[in-house]
Amino acid sequence: MAMWRQLHAVAPRATNLITGALVMAVGDCVVQLTVEKASAVEPRRTAVCSSFNALISVPLGMWYGMLERRWPGVAALNLTRKVIVNQLLSSSLIPTGFLTWTSMGEAVLDGRGVNAACLDAVESLRKNGAASVIQSFMVWGPANTISFLFIPLQLRIAFMSSLGVAWGGYLSYLAHGNARCTQPTEPAQTL
Repeated sequence: MAMWRQLHAVAPRATNLITGALVMAVGDCVVQLTVEKASAVEPRRTAVCSSFNALISVPLGMWYGMLERRWPGVAALNLTRKVIVNQLLSSSLIPTGFLTWTSMGEAVLDGRGVNAACLDAVESLRKNGAASVIQSFMVWGPANTISFLFIPLQLRIAFMSSLGVAWGGYLSYLAHGNARCTQPTEPAQTL
């Protein structure tokens, strides 16, 4: 943690970007190897997942700073405002953004084109969008309350990222694993 603090003091945006990418990579790899029982990690999938988290980590760090400047401290009213505003924006945008990013990114990288990528994104949101938003509110509401209440601003991305390993795994599972994990072990019989 001391090394992270030093890096963050010198280059906060780069540190947040790298932290975000690594957190998602760990979460996705854990899901692939343990939940999905893959024999090896799919590097392209992990790269697409990690790139999303890397890209949002920098604006999130700036967002936390803006919330703190707008409603400083931990007085009940300011804390409530920060949590509610953060939840309304991040808990609806981040999980749906992740589902869209991964389905589109992987379709394009597979060479299936933009139209197929858009169709994949719509299907992913139809299938998992509501569940991801509901779970996001359940997980990140309490986490944000703890973060805004006890964690210094400069450590919030690190704190939220530590929780994000499990969350990244969950989102990766929604985007990829649940179809693989629920496939029948024997071929279906046709009539």
